[in-house]
Amino acid sequence: MTILQGFPMVSELTEITGNEQHSENPGLNCVPASLCAGAMYLNRVTQLGGKYTPDSFKDAVYGQGYIGGMAAFKFVDHCASLGIKLFSLQGPGAQLVQMAHEQVRAGHPVVFTEPNPYGNPNFTHVCVFFGEDTGRLTAMDPFIAQAITRGDAEWATILSDVDPTIPTKEIWIMEELMSEEEDEVVHLDLELNKARVLTAPTIVGGKGWLCLSADFGTATVRVALKHRGSGWEHKDAVEVASTGDHVVICELGKEPYQDVTKISAQVTAVSVPDVVVSLDITPNKPYPTVD
Repeated sequence: MTILQGFPMVSELTEITGNEQHSENPGLNCVPASLCAGAMYLNRVTQLGGKYTPDSFKDAVYGQGYIGGMAAFKFVDHCASLGIKLFSLQGPGAQLVQMAHEQVRAGHPVVFTEPNPYGNPNFTHVCVFFGEDTGRLTAMDPFIAQAITRGDAEWATILSDVDPTIPTKEIWIMEELMSEEEDEVVHLDLELNKARVLTAPTIVGGKGWLCLSADFGTATVRVALKHRGSGWEHKDAVEVASTGDHVVICELGKEPYQDVTKISAQVTAVSVPDVVVSLDITPNKPYPTVD
């Protein structure tokens, strides 16, 4: 089970704006509200205001005073200005549901379109997935600013019904945009219930030993490795302790880990609150590898 802890419930109906003017598009701000929520989560913003409001997102892309529906692809550059990569994945409904599971496990909000459940069938509605468990996904619905959980089969039908004449649908993924300098990082400090993602082709796609370590206690860590052109490989309960050696997950760059392009790690349990947990990539193998 993965929940993006602290994910904000952002209402598209909110009157909070960043320019002290009335929100002119409430009820049609589901796209910017969903994107705003994802951006707030990724950038650790806890309160609506300034550039983090649905109206601010809308104004930045469509202009002050615009009234009407919006499309996620228009917000790619605006999200990049906030340090966020916004990109789409395509496929039939059932495949998108599985992709959403993988992306949420990696710590990424997933924006999606559904048929409008609140009236006019000529409009669609947009929400954002932020939780997943076996056989189900949880989304933030910006019209009611609440979480909604449904089974995978129901979500697959909903995603497929957006336009039955088009077999291929899409979802939009939000993740932290890494700079060239950040791509060289070989160390991450991990946090309880907060997924950290290392996107670094020059390091993660190269050679090195992926290790976990802990200080001042013990911890359980969920690790996921993204293989190029395929899905995520999960190691859900890696135990690491300050009284033991570093725990080696795998050797990157060698079979079957020669094509790993991304790593996600999340601490799921700790023995005491001040445990310090780290992920490192080292050139030499210091300790035995975990199964």
